[in-house]
Amino acid sequence: LCRSLDEETLHHCALIFRKLSPVTGNHEYIVSKGGLAPLIILASNVNLQIRLQAAAALRDLASNLNFKTILSEEGGLKKAIALAQEDGSLEMRILGMGVLRHLAINTRIKRPIVVEGGLVPMFKAVEDESQDLDLLRQTAALFATLPENGENQISMVKDGSLPCLIHLSRIAHPEVQQDVAKAFALFTSNPENQVGVFGADEVKAMLHLCESSEENCLRDALVALGNLAMQAKNQLLIAQLGALPWVNRAMESPFESCQRYAVRLLYRLAAHAEIQRGIIQPHVVANVNRLLRHDSALIRKFALMAVCNLASTAQHKLDLAELGVLAPVVHNLHHEEEIVA
Repeated sequence: LCRSLDEETLHHCALIFRKLSPVTGNHEYIVSKGGLAPLIILASNVNLQIRLQAAAALRDLASNLNFKTILSEEGGLKKAIALAQEDGSLEMRILGMGVLRHLAINTRIKRPIVVEGGLVPMFKAVEDESQDLDLLRQTAALFATLPENGENQISMVKDGSLPCLIHLSRIAHPEVQQDVAKAFALFTSNPENQVGVFGADEVKAMLHLCESSEENCLRDALVALGNLAMQAKNQLLIAQLGALPWVNRAMESPFESCQRYAVRLLYRLAAHAEIQRGIIQPHVVANVNRLLRHDSALIRKFALMAVCNLASTAQHKLDLAELGVLAPVVHNLHHEEEIVA
């Protein structure tokens, strides 16, 4: 029936798929009975309404963990990429991007999405004049998922993903910003991206994400900055762009994960001689002293490393002592955790 020349018949076929697909229990039946091929044919029909119904069914099937690979291999991936960049229908692009978003959860499909041209509709969505929030949410989710593949971390940056992330970081939506922060954290985790790749605009975007009150967004933005702060040149850039107030504020976060990555970033910045004076300030050291007594051994370790880096000159040692670091440092001598000792 899906190969019929009668448009009404094809419309009803697509509608049947659309009504069956929201029920997860129907997915195995559709796939096992050979339903993917005719569904993809319907998604290629010249009639927009038929394509929309078929695309919605593809999105539902793509959400099933058991059928992502077979859907991708039988043409669903290429079809989703085509639908996601289709001109003339915003709804179709959102559905196509939704299929890609679901497929991207599968580790085996992350790289093929990029290889097959999946970045094209993603870039197009960011540049679109409509700035449709649903489309941008789907796109941001893809940016947060695809760099979980190591090869994608390199190729996506080379292909121009960073300007898109900068743009998306300004979208005032918590899910979008959270996904952008995760993408930055993943891209910066690759050593090949840590030198000569991220500049002032990218760091400013990360600092903007540090304004978030959402734990995951703030944490991942701090992770990204901390990854970059492995390199001396990046340390200076981050500090020059005004990161220290944000780091200090994050050390006071109610979320332990944010405190951990804030003090990790601080100890890495403290390794740079030109930044140390700006860190050895009462309001910053007070937070370091507090974290030196934290219940988390890892947080105390990072705080100790910050003190160690800062105590690089005789004057710094005196200043730190006057600001009260000795008592909490001695306090850590009583802990038996190897990570602190």
